[in-house]
Amino acid sequence: MIIAIHSITDITTRHGGHDIFRLDGYYSDEFGELQKCKTFVDPKMDNFKDWVDILAVIAENRGNIVQLDGCRMKNRAQGLVSADSKPRVESIYVKPTKKKAVRPVNTFTSLFGKL
Repeated sequence: MIIAIHSITDITTRHGGHDIFRLDGYYSDEFGELQKCKTFVDPKMDNFKDWVDILAVIAENRGNIVQLDGCRMKNRAQGLVSADSKPRVESIYVKPTKKKAVRPVNTFTSLFGKL
């Protein structure tokens, strides 16, 4: 499964009170629709060795989208990706910038001057 990670944050775990990494992103479900997903990577767990290089790439490319392959879902209803996955970096994309909405010029009041 391919996921696109757009943010990484350090948070304190509820189970032990130490710092872990939270990765947020999106994946494409079986209907081709984008769904939110997240995973939690704990430096004290054995699977951390599979994520060290991935976390470094994501941290170096903050503000961009990092596409990972080799991930699997742990709980699809919660959008939770298994931290026991063995991810690989597929590609890195520049995050698109949001364009400011342009309001149309209001010509309604100018129409009254022509009456």
